[in-house]
Amino acid sequence: MRNTPGLHLICLALAMICSLPGCNLTQANTQNESPTNPPIADGSSPMKQETFRGTIVYKTLEGGFYALHSQEAQHFTLKDLPTPFRRNGLIVDVTGYIDNNAITITQYGKVFVVSSVIIIDDSQVNSIGKPHW
Repeated sequence: MRNTPGLHLICLALAMICSLPGCNLTQANTQNESPTNPPIADGSSPMKQETFRGTIVYKTLEGGFYALHSQEAQHFTLKDLPTPFRRNGLIVDVTGYIDNNAITITQYGKVFVVSSVIIIDDSQVNSIGKPHW
């Protein structure tokens, strides 16, 4: 068998494709998911929508993230929080679901995927967590 550069490239490409563990093709099409119909966590039933009242808090860890301190003394890392609500000290009712499969570096409570927000009180907002426009 003759040694050709084309064969080497094909073998290299195959080796690279086969070495991608954990790739999930379903992650590429997440834009069509509706917030009211969240993705299924374990394949059996839709995630439960919940509403919490609490305070939006800006945390500076690793470039910053927004969290919720609920009135029930729970802490959540917020995912998909719309930009107009990224205000430190804002008291809100936030609806969404807890994503028990999410992994973050924040280590700040469970990840709460936001589907809607209602402002209750903005009198305590301060400039610590300026929105990233």
